[in-house]
Amino acid sequence: MSKVSNFKGLIKAVAKECGYKIDGTNSSFGIYTKFEHPISFQIKENSEGYLQVHIFEDAQKKEKKHTYGKARYSLRSALDVVQFCNVLNSSILLRAKRVEE
Repeated sequence: MSKVSNFKGLIKAVAKECGYKIDGTNSSFGIYTKFEHPISFQIKENSEGYLQVHIFEDAQKKEKKHTYGKARYSLRSALDVVQFCNVLNSSILLRAKRVEE
């Protein structure tokens, strides 16, 4: 198993434990809370052999599609992945607790 595969597995495991939903393929997958909520990341494996993290920018509700911006983080080492997993955990804990009316 490659290093990048191990990294993706760890990210998915932490995201699932934090309560995120995960979808997509093995080379590009999304991590999000709810479709309408801006806590959403796209993880892509690039040709250089590391992972890129893209941040949510917009949601087209009609098409149920997220739009992501340029890569915000590059995950090249185990420490990078651990730090990103901390971002996942902190993001879910700090999000606005809006009451639905």
